[in-house]
Amino acid sequence: MVTNSDAGSRRGSESDYEKDFDELRGLADDPGRDRLIRRSLDVLAADSTRPVLRDFAEDVRHGRMSLAEAASSSAYAEEFTTHVRGFLDWYSQLSDDERAARAAAGEAYLASLTEEDDLEEAS
Repeated sequence: MVTNSDAGSRRGSESDYEKDFDELRGLADDPGRDRLIRRSLDVLAADSTRPVLRDFAEDVRHGRMSLAEAASSSAYAEEFTTHVRGFLDWYSQLSDDERAARAAAGEAYLASLTEEDDLEEAS
């Protein structure tokens, strides 16, 4: 796990957790993408079967590394490469119709996350 000098001081409270996502908010161009990034990091952080990806998610979630730093870090490169290759192998086996259906499902899911965010803001 890669840390910086203030890693220990940024743990614990909900407000710290929210501050840690300031960088992600800047990367996500809408609330749905922001929520998707958060949920993805939460899933990875909870997955004990993939310790390297769990460490990646924890480093980003807790502000020890920015998302860009973590994504370009050699500490995670092998794990990312393995999973990207697996995705590309799977994706290459899909027909054009299956790809379009998966894309539509992804867009619908992203829209639902944006709607969730809109509902939370309204309440």
